[in-house]
Amino acid sequence: TDKRKRWVNTADAQPALTDYEVCATTAHQSLVKLTLHTGRTHQLRVHLAASDHPIIGDPLYDSQAESAPRLMLHAQLLDLQLPFSTTRVTVPAPLPSLFEKLHLIENY
Repeated sequence: TDKRKRWVNTADAQPALTDYEVCATTAHQSLVKLTLHTGRTHQLRVHLAASDHPIIGDPLYDSQAESAPRLMLHAQLLDLQLPFSTTRVTVPAPLPSLFEKLHLIENY
């Protein structure tokens, strides 16, 4: 009933494509690399929640969101084209130390 939520496979759903790669796994969680091919609202959050693997700490799509201090989503690399230009900019960002507390990135 939350008007902010998006859904997959509904009459008004828009096409969206996300590729994923599982990088590390524990008994209850996984670190995944996601690649967007479209830019729909909440796309990553919706795709993972629809597959019964919501992003940890997601207050909208994860029923156990209080298990993390924040949404555990991080842009490790952004590749952007500057507005009104053909110039591309790549911005890397290492995973925050908070991800280490989940014991997923020790070998990543």
